[in-house]
Amino acid sequence: MTFHPNSDDFKKLKIWNMEKDPFAALEDYQPYKEWVRWLKPSHTWQYLQLVIRRKKMQQSNLDLQKYYKNARIGHTLNRWNYLKQRKAWYIPPLNWEKFASKGCRQIIDIGCGDGDVTNRVAQFVAKQWKKNGFNPKSPLTIEGMDINRSRIANATGFCKSPHSNIHMKFSANNAVEKIPKEDKSVDYTMATGVFEALDNPSADKLIKEMERVTQKGIYVEDPADPFPGGFARKELPEMFLQCGFSKVESRTILSEPFSFLRRLDPCWKEMGMPICKIQIIWAER
Repeated sequence: MTFHPNSDDFKKLKIWNMEKDPFAALEDYQPYKEWVRWLKPSHTWQYLQLVIRRKKMQQSNLDLQKYYKNARIGHTLNRWNYLKQRKAWYIPPLNWEKFASKGCRQIIDIGCGDGDVTNRVAQFVAKQWKKNGFNPKSPLTIEGMDINRSRIANATGFCKSPHSNIHMKFSANNAVEKIPKEDKSVDYTMATGVFEALDNPSADKLIKEMERVTQKGIYVEDPADPFPGGFARKELPEMFLQCGFSKVESRTILSEPFSFLRRLDPCWKEMGMPICKIQIIWAER
């Protein structure tokens, strides 16, 4: 990803109103927009280009998990900040206020990538503490895990804790094989953009591992559009119910604000992504 966002691009993202309304994507979504997006040439063209790229990867027998593990991902701080702000649209803080609740001591972010979402969680918690006048006596640890060491290096370099009682750490781990935590030792676990890259046995293993280590709840964001070589799952919410969670909330959104006139993502050409259907899942015990 080689795009270079400028100051105007950041200003255009601010128009999306995510600072005042972090749930704008949930309110913007209407089922008919899933179908109308296909009338937009920019979306259709980028969807076809992405399908072609994914088919080439599939035909080369490329193992997606090995690819994600070994790819070297470089970022500038400017691009990292843009992506953090951009992702805030399609990774809304559904039930994140529970991350800031009294007694929450540990959160882990599986497949954290460059740590931009992990950092958003820390900032959200700090703001909630300030808003509620809460001064925790014990620290909260937020740990990001990823199989790609270059992305862990990015996260370690770019992420800064917004509060003295929020400890941030990052580690290279394969959570599908084992999350290095004791049973029910983590309050909340999250995974954004992870399950679509996992085949069925790997997805089942990761859900079981997340269930094993999580005491209270799980947050998941995942693509819902099918692509070659990927594993979009309509049944993902049901998979969490079958794995021991008693309450599951599922919401659908699109990856950017919808407009009949034009694409509203200022870097849509450079990022090469269509308007994707996304599912947000919150699971509790």
